[in-house]
Amino acid sequence: MRLNLTTRLLKPTTRTQTQTPRPFRTYTSSSFQPQPRVNMSAPGIPSTTTPLQSQSQAGNQPQTHIPVSEQNQTQTSGMSTSTATTPGTGTGTGGFGVGNGSGKGSANDPATYGITSTDLKTAPGVKLSPRQRVLVGSVLDLFKGLPTHKKMSLWTETATFSDPLTNSRGRKQYEAQWWGLKAAFSEIEQQHHLITSSSDPITLDLKTRYKVKGLGSEKVVESVVRIFTEEGGKEGEKIVGVEDRWNGRIPEGWVATALRNLNSVVVPAFVSVPKNDGEN
Repeated sequence: MRLNLTTRLLKPTTRTQTQTPRPFRTYTSSSFQPQPRVNMSAPGIPSTTTPLQSQSQAGNQPQTHIPVSEQNQTQTSGMSTSTATTPGTGTGTGGFGVGNGSGKGSANDPATYGITSTDLKTAPGVKLSPRQRVLVGSVLDLFKGLPTHKKMSLWTETATFSDPLTNSRGRKQYEAQWWGLKAAFSEIEQQHHLITSSSDPITLDLKTRYKVKGLGSEKVVESVVRIFTEEGGKEGEKIVGVEDRWNGRIPEGWVATALRNLNSVVVPAFVSVPKNDGEN
């Protein structure tokens, strides 16, 4: 009897439990209305507030082709700022330059001849054409001791240069005078100029200080300069003569004329004119 009781106590008991499935609860549209979610993320970035299923469905939508001109747009806070460039509307960069009409590199541009005297002073009522400004500026440079072959190309082959010291005729003689001026003086200061007439000849008042090289002596010369021109074909007007009248005059006596003619021959023999503008 004790053994049977012990065996019964030690024998495991198997209990079968049967669970009754809970009925599904049915929600109606009146009992459940989901609140709309606000997507605060930027386009193309998954939102942390949007259900994954909605995002995956959105990613499966067909992509819309975006034109190249609109791909350069940057969105900031829902506003689009375009950075696209439309050909033909450029302002001078990237091959869209617009000419300024300044005539750079033309026969009427002082820079073409390396002219530095561009701030020309004119008397009231005197107006110079662009070509006249080139011619006058080149002559002022010559009186400063700045001769170049580009500037001398504005002179005809048979042009003349006259002052109280010389009466030069032809390119060989007048070029030697201008390069000789540079060689004879260590300092040349153009103190004043005023263009008083734009007719032929072009007339200007000039005041220049010269310092003799090696001696140190100085002299201030006030003169009236007259520039004679003529048409030079496609290149425009050219210089056919320049007169430098010290104190408004040039000596006319036979002695003065003889000395001036002698000077025009002697100076080219002693002054070497460089073959090109790259030489000193």
